[in-house]
Amino acid sequence: MRALYRLSDAFDRIPRKHGASVARHGMRRATRGAPAVAARQHGVAALEFALVLSVLLLMLGGIVGLSGMVWVQQKLTGAATEGVRAMLDSKLSGAIDTTVACRVARDSVTWMTIGCAAAQKPCTWSGGASNPTVQCATVSLTYDTGAWPVLAIMRKLSQTLWRSSWVPQTMTANAVVQIQETL
Repeated sequence: MRALYRLSDAFDRIPRKHGASVARHGMRRATRGAPAVAARQHGVAALEFALVLSVLLLMLGGIVGLSGMVWVQQKLTGAATEGVRAMLDSKLSGAIDTTVACRVARDSVTWMTIGCAAAQKPCTWSGGASNPTVQCATVSLTYDTGAWPVLAIMRKLSQTLWRSSWVPQTMTANAVVQIQETL
């Protein structure tokens, strides 16, 4: 048995690369410290994950907030367009009715509480030399972004982190249509 031990001990002391020999006990000492280093690495990995996750969540929140603002602006512009079309169509039955424009605009976006102002105003048109002033139908819509929780949270978050709000307090949309004169 002793001879077998001597043989394995001699095998372990065979010179390795660059003339260095590795003792069996030296390898054991090197592996004893490895689990402690690996355990410390798990804590570092968790910390890195937490930092990266928080940055990714902030970016995701920014994307959701910006997308929400674009979506609300698109809906508001579409509602103003529908309102001014309804106002123009009301002229076919006689005089222009401005209340129809606001009713149709509000019906287009029932989930939003919007402010509406519709009017018939003179407007200049650069294409007509003989009649520079024509009548136009205008619809202006406003929406308080604090009424929608997603945008309210985004505004508070931007004020907290950057001391300024990139989410506006109100969003507006305007639509203008020229009223054709009867022939």
